[in-house]
Amino acid sequence: MGNMDVAAAAAGLRIRFVTGHARFDRPTPIRRLATATLRGLCGTALLNSDPATLERLFKPGAHGSQPPAFLFQPLHRSFHFCDQFTFRLVTWDPLDELRPAFQKAIENYAPAPFGTSGAYLLGIEWPLPQSFAFESAGFGSPCLDIQFVTPLRLAHGKHWFGPDTLSLSPLANCLVQRVNQLSEFYGNGRQLDPYPFCQHAGICREIKRDLRVACPRRQSSTQDTYINLAGITGHWMLAGVERPLVDLLALGAVIHAGKNTSDGCGLIQTQPPR
Repeated sequence: MGNMDVAAAAAGLRIRFVTGHARFDRPTPIRRLATATLRGLCGTALLNSDPATLERLFKPGAHGSQPPAFLFQPLHRSFHFCDQFTFRLVTWDPLDELRPAFQKAIENYAPAPFGTSGAYLLGIEWPLPQSFAFESAGFGSPCLDIQFVTPLRLAHGKHWFGPDTLSLSPLANCLVQRVNQLSEFYGNGRQLDPYPFCQHAGICREIKRDLRVACPRRQSSTQDTYINLAGITGHWMLAGVERPLVDLLALGAVIHAGKNTSDGCGLIQTQPPR
């Protein structure tokens, strides 16, 4: 059987996270994926401040061959108006260069318009980073509630999986490929074998599916267009999920899955059913 040790692959990544606080000059609409707007603003600021770091860690590789070294993770769960919002920046560049580069770039760039809201970002408070150490669940789950907190956009050939067509095997394969890419470019190079994960996923039993499509988008100032962030959200309850799959899905809560992860898409959370 191929390598299914998720914890060993994750151990090669120096994952850090910072809970940041973005401040505005007035109450502004904080949409569900406000992290996408923040990610775009930080990219523009970094382009002005440190284009070399942007090319190495923010938008590395040709045609998406290398994943970015970060993602912005939303911590709020609903639309609201506020003069600040809290988010999480997750990074895995080995030397921890990107986080301080973001901080310096925003200091030089703010105040700056926050999307099309009319509000201006005044600055971001960046506490000291915390290190993340992945721990294996150590056991399978007789029943597991998988929540797609932010839109999961998962390719199926030239099409996208929908709420009725998504299955666990392609999701497991997507997460394995994600782990392997991060390990190759930022970790110890250890690779997981997708086949046994997909094989195990194929025998899990679906108990309940409450999935739908969410259709957020963000404006790209560099491309002068809107970027589609649509994907699957909701709850999915499965039975008979074995330990390696439980670990893989749990890691998805940190590294996300699918397309547009750096914007905050593809956040997966798992828990026993209520």
